[in-house]
Amino acid sequence: MSDKNKGIRRTLHPEVKVIDEKKGIVEYVASDETLDSHREIVLSKGWKFDRFRKNAPFINSHNSWSIDDQLGKVISADVIDGKLVEQVQWAIDVEENKMAKLGFRMTEAGYLKAVSVGFYAERQAWRHSDNWAEAVKEAGITAEEAAMVRRIFFEQQQYELSAVVIGSNPNALAKAYDDGVVSDELLDECGFGGDDEFDFLQKAATAVDSPDCTPALKAMIGLEMNRVYRKNLNDQKIVSGTVARKRASAVEVEKLAANRDSFIKQLSDLTQ
Repeated sequence: MSDKNKGIRRTLHPEVKVIDEKKGIVEYVASDETLDSHREIVLSKGWKFDRFRKNAPFINSHNSWSIDDQLGKVISADVIDGKLVEQVQWAIDVEENKMAKLGFRMTEAGYLKAVSVGFYAERQAWRHSDNWAEAVKEAGITAEEAAMVRRIFFEQQQYELSAVVIGSNPNALAKAYDDGVVSDELLDECGFGGDDEFDFLQKAATAVDSPDCTPALKAMIGLEMNRVYRKNLNDQKIVSGTVARKRASAVEVEKLAANRDSFIKQLSDLTQ
């Protein structure tokens, strides 16, 4: 697959504005032109929405292969003052969508702020490419800024917007629960209802705050968080009662199972 056709994800921790709490409408600054952690700049004037506006999905953690991952929809996407500003309507009016209810409550209370834009690059320039000097001039960045940049995106098609509700946010989820923002009932409906699951959530929240928590351990925490949530969905039945939902990612489960004993020991040692 060429780099042009690969899906790219960029996460920004923006200032979030709740527009309508009854309808679940939230405004995000989804992207700007600051140098990101990948040492890349995405030019705001290059955003395109040809495909995106036909569907405009707002999904959970870049997962798009099941309706269970649909958190809502993007109702507007515009470039304003050099920033990609998007309004989202969380699907809090759908009783069965527990993850949307959880995500909106955490957003409204200030525990969940990050959104991530999924896009395809249509025109870009890499450092050390033959046209780099021209690209830097076109982008209007200084020589000092250019020295830190490895890639500039000039034109890009957005295809989704994501919130990370479950996975890399055990701390936010645990704090929201401790502060009464998330109820026992809602936590249970999202998979964290048993003693083992709740104990894991609390340990995970403590671990990710520790300076000794390695990137590898954080990745394993994310996998386990998703396993707990997806196990809960597997146990649920479709209303007719005839077919069980098949939601677990076999790849994730296998990866986690292979290293789970070591992972749990590391987590326990770090939180004792």
